[in-house]
Amino acid sequence: MSKTRIFAKSDPIFKMIFGDPENKAALIRILREIIGIPEEEYAHIEIIDPNLRVNKLYGKNGI
Repeated sequence: MSKTRIFAKSDPIFKMIFGDPENKAALIRILREIIGIPEEEYAHIEIIDPNLRVNKLYGKNGI
């Protein structure tokens, strides 16, 4: 059986992996590795959707 590798170099893939509340544990692990802050500091982390929901009448979205 071969393993499939996904590279999170593109923004949409990174957001799909680390921006999903179900993957909060993975986000905490990567932040701990990059920043080096103890895991206890991430006890109350919250993932918020940065996309602004605007009226589709004008056809514009914001981030």
